[in-house]
Amino acid sequence: MWLVKWTALICEYIEYEHDKYPVICHEEELSDEGQSGPKLGPQKVLTSEADLRIDAKVIKESKIQNVAITLNKVQHVLA
Repeated sequence: MWLVKWTALICEYIEYEHDKYPVICHEEELSDEGQSGPKLGPQKVLTSEADLRIDAKVIKESKIQNVAITLNKVQHVLA
């Protein structure tokens, strides 16, 4: 039963991260703009919102896959 609860909490947090990731990254890019200069190269290019959403989706899918792999391993250990 604890494993079901753990999985639900992990999935809930993954969804939370997915929703907040584009917003936080965009805010960080804007706050970095006022600092001493760009981190990479002479011109700083802001990441578009669509790109940030794609990144968030890729990260979410990767984390879900990792949870599935972990659950499979736990199942073998507990069996």
